[in-house]
Amino acid sequence: MVSFDHFRILFVLATVSFGAGSLRHAKVRHPWRQENGVGPLPRWLDEGGQLVGATHGATHPRLRVLDKDLDRIRDYIKTDATAAEYYSTVLRHGTEILVQPPVVRPPPGPSGILTTVRVALERVYTTGLLYRLSQPANRTWLERGWKELEASVNFSDWNPNHFLDVAEMTHTVAIGYDWFYDDLTEDQRAMLEKAIEVKGFQPALQAYKDKSFWTQYPDNWNNVCNGGLIVGYLAVMDRPQACPSAAEVFTKALAGIPKAMASYGPKGAWPEGVGYWAYATRYTVFAITALETVLGTDKGLGETPGFNLTALFVLQATAPSLQFFNYADSGAYHYSTGPTDTPSLFYLATRFNLPSAAFLQRLKVNISGEAQPDDLIEYTPMGTADDVMKLPKCALFPRQNVLMARSAWLDPKATWIGIKAGITHEGDPHGHLDIGSFVYEALGHRWAIDLGADSYALPEYFGKLRFTYYRLRNIGHNTLTFDEENQAENTNASITSTTNCPGSMGSDSIAASIDMTSAYAPSKIEQVLRHFNLTYPTNELMIIDEISYGKSTTKTVTWALHTFANVSIIDKTSTAHLSRGSHVMQVSLATSSPESSDCPQATFSYQAVDLQPPQESTKGINKLMIQAPAPGCTRLVVSIKPA
Repeated sequence: MVSFDHFRILFVLATVSFGAGSLRHAKVRHPWRQENGVGPLPRWLDEGGQLVGATHGATHPRLRVLDKDLDRIRDYIKTDATAAEYYSTVLRHGTEILVQPPVVRPPPGPSGILTTVRVALERVYTTGLLYRLSQPANRTWLERGWKELEASVNFSDWNPNHFLDVAEMTHTVAIGYDWFYDDLTEDQRAMLEKAIEVKGFQPALQAYKDKSFWTQYPDNWNNVCNGGLIVGYLAVMDRPQACPSAAEVFTKALAGIPKAMASYGPKGAWPEGVGYWAYATRYTVFAITALETVLGTDKGLGETPGFNLTALFVLQATAPSLQFFNYADSGAYHYSTGPTDTPSLFYLATRFNLPSAAFLQRLKVNISGEAQPDDLIEYTPMGTADDVMKLPKCALFPRQNVLMARSAWLDPKATWIGIKAGITHEGDPHGHLDIGSFVYEALGHRWAIDLGADSYALPEYFGKLRFTYYRLRNIGHNTLTFDEENQAENTNASITSTTNCPGSMGSDSIAASIDMTSAYAPSKIEQVLRHFNLTYPTNELMIIDEISYGKSTTKTVTWALHTFANVSIIDKTSTAHLSRGSHVMQVSLATSSPESSDCPQATFSYQAVDLQPPQESTKGINKLMIQAPAPGCTRLVVSIKPA
């Protein structure tokens, strides 16, 4: 957990206006910006709003970063303290790469050879960018980048059985081929072209022919596989003799990626959670920016409904602790310790005039201290704390049926909740049985947690055993369970009503309701409604469950909350305490009108969650439970507030 003082220092760093370069940028008047009512001029448009710099396949380098973009990056490094710090970080990483051996193809594991491929990708981007920025050109970066490319193309294959590996390696080699092109020998170019054709494009055509799942699905695999192949084509589009499959691959990739782009609609949320949003969006941006610099058009991908709003989804899903709302197979990814692969926020901020997104990305990188090459490539100084403060305090994303609300922005001690309804599994391979679950923060702590994903190496993790694993079942989430049975695997529950959402800065509470009925077997319940009421001034969260059993034979209902807090049962019939540091939250059954429980014989208990290998560790996680006989328990009203 980042301390308040640490947060405040980084907050100041992120809000500073840097140097004459950014001030000059702010004063320029752009006709395109005036006509369209948006902010800073995207780097791919000229003063008149026309696409500029597109090479149309005539020259190299042409992928994503044109020579004119290097001047912009150099100017930021000279005039902007944040960009200068990013460059120092990338330079440090590059220096470390110089003494590291090139990648070696490992035996494929549960995630193929993807970890190794990503090492190669990061090394090629780092050495390539440092080489292109150096004046005069420092061939040390060229020579080390070539070693990585040579090792990568000498793999026996790029593991087509796990096609993410092929797509990411195609992208890797394409970037190296293009960025180093002018200084490679003919033999070196031919070696890279052959690898892209034989190990990238030919397996891709087979996958399209076989209708491999990623060619049909609207999830992150689609963005990554098609996006990586698009970049590959744009690198070698003028080499049909060496890469005869290129044009057909491009046609199919460009036709396939809109299926995934549609998942951003209508309001920008990503059904697989924020972690996979970062992965999918990263490759979407790779493809779009390469299309722009080479062809002068993104072929309409950037105009997909919801894509213009998707950065706001990430902002809302980022809690006061700077952890994510990690539903599905996502991680909480605290910015100070987790992955920092969201430089796409810079691109989205510039393209769609979302200064708050740029501010958040700068804050995130300042905390992590781990800038990536793309943080420099897409860097923008736009955005201040005031831009963030103008965002709504509550947001509902209806297609995915998730809701996030907070008492305040940029306050690490603010109250915040993330609520999950939506799809349990069908159409979402990373989905969990988590309808009705929630994550809750207050007083600088995350009190109710989501355990996130388990190890993908578990037997049949994405198959028939998926919902035998604790983390993925409803018993492993902060929701209701009847007789220890799973929720339905293929259903969609709706957030049926909200109050004060979107919330204005003057709102002091929010409310939301979920109809959870479809999540449970008709033999267990007739109807289940869950209501959330969050009152900001008192930090009180009230959860009201209304249950109708009909003619069911249900014997027990269990209410659950997972937490890293220490748990104490104060009164086994009414009250428990959660403690973290000096803060204590009281969890109690409401017994007075108007919000009183009707749940005779309800009892409080808790247990340590102790999952055994090969499941991931759950050390330090406790599960608070309220259990009651059914069908007598028809109304369960639980209050969570500071003790």
